[in-house]
Amino acid sequence: MTRQQKLTFGFIAGLLVLGYFAFRSPASQQDFSSQQEPTQAPLAKQTSENSKTENKKSDSRSMHRAAASEEASDDVNEAPTTMSERHSIQMAKHDLSPIKRDVSVGELRDSQIVQGSWKLVTSVFAIPRAQVSEDDRSMMVGELSGFALFESGRAGVQEDAFTTERALVVYDTRLQVFGVMTGTLIVFLRSGASMEALVQDHGLRVLNAFPETGTYYVTSREQPFNLSQLKNSLERDSRINNVEIEIVSRQYGKR
Repeated sequence: MTRQQKLTFGFIAGLLVLGYFAFRSPASQQDFSSQQEPTQAPLAKQTSENSKTENKKSDSRSMHRAAASEEASDDVNEAPTTMSERHSIQMAKHDLSPIKRDVSVGELRDSQIVQGSWKLVTSVFAIPRAQVSEDDRSMMVGELSGFALFESGRAGVQEDAFTTERALVVYDTRLQVFGVMTGTLIVFLRSGASMEALVQDHGLRVLNAFPETGTYYVTSREQPFNLSQLKNSLERDSRINNVEIEIVSRQYGKR
C-alpha cells in the first residue's frame, strides 16, 4: 500500500468514527435524563411533604401561643387586692394568734420605736404573766411568751411613757406574727468602751451582760420612761456600735 493510499484510508476511517459519535450522543443524553427523572421525582415529593409538616407544626405553635396570651390577659385583667384587704385576710386567718379575738388593720399604727414591717397594736397591752392576779386572769384576751394580754381600753398605749406593767404589743405585717416589746434594749459596745460609764451617763439598769462579746441587755432605771428617746440617745453615743429593741414572740423568741 502506497503512502497516498494510507492517508486516504485513515481520513475515511476518521470520518466514520466522528459520524458514529455524532449519531449516538443525543440518544445517550436522552437515556441519561430518563434515568435521572425517577430519582428527582421522589425527592421533590418528599420536600413537599416536609414543607406541609413544618407548616402544620408552625400553625400548632401559633395556636398555643395565642391561647397562652389570652390566659395571661385574663390574669392581668383581674381586679388587684388592696393592701388593707390583704392585711385583713392575713390577720383573720392567722391560726397562731395569741389574741382570742380578731385584730383589724385599724388597730395598727406606725411605731416611733420600731420601723419596717413592725406595727404597734394600739388596742392591747401586755403584763408579765407572773404579775397577774387570779382575779385579773378572767379579763385576759390572750397570752404570748410569758406575757398576759389585756384590752387597753380608752387609755390606749403610751410609747413615750413605757412601763413593764403595760408593755407594748406589736405585729409584723410581713411575717404575720405578734410580739411584745419588753422595754429591754440590746446594746453592742465598741472595743475598749466602758459599760460602767455608759450606765452612769444614761441612767441604765443592766439586766444581762456578756462582756466577752460586748453585748448587754439594759433598760431604764426609771419607770415610766420614754423608750424611743432612750434608744435614740444610746444610738448617738460613739461608744456604742449598735442598739436593738427586744421583741419576744412565740414563734421566734427574742429579737
